[in-house]
Amino acid sequence: GQGTLGIEMMQAVPDAATILVPLSGGGLAAGIAAAVNAINPATRVIGISMARGAAMKASLDAGRPVLVEELPTLADSLGGGVGLDNRVTFAMCRDLLDDVLLLGEAEIADGIRHLYEQEREVVEGAGAVGVAAILAGRVPLDGPVVALISGRNIDMTLHRQIVNGEPTRFEALDSANPERAA
Repeated sequence: GQGTLGIEMMQAVPDAATILVPLSGGGLAAGIAAAVNAINPATRVIGISMARGAAMKASLDAGRPVLVEELPTLADSLGGGVGLDNRVTFAMCRDLLDDVLLLGEAEIADGIRHLYEQEREVVEGAGAVGVAAILAGRVPLDGPVVALISGRNIDMTLHRQIVNGEPTRFEALDSANPERAA
């Protein structure tokens, strides 16, 4: 099912240079990357996650699935582990993703805010990470870039705080733990 999204993205933007995918346990990213690589291996697929508790990134860095501490984040649906016995999505992400980027909480908030202000979309943090990576200048814009945007499961009080530019408890975590911020 996740691969179908990759096919649809490539049909919509056949000359896509880069596709940005939220990255958690790897199922979505692996499925999309498999489809995109089969259609056009030159198209880069980049997994995007939060800096606070990115299990797949830590696993890829370690060369094997590892446990990470789950931490509060605006991209909470990207939390959770990959499973220590994971051999499918871990291997696929290792082999098929061109890069993995980690974002700080303020960057994720910027993505949420931008999507509301410019597109009038209410999007949760995990769904906004692709746009957030673009806004933060973390993605090369050397051709068409496609960012998967999904998920509206965000507390509306928190969403209003972000849209209004008010500080949130999440953004303060970047400065409290700079080694965990992007």
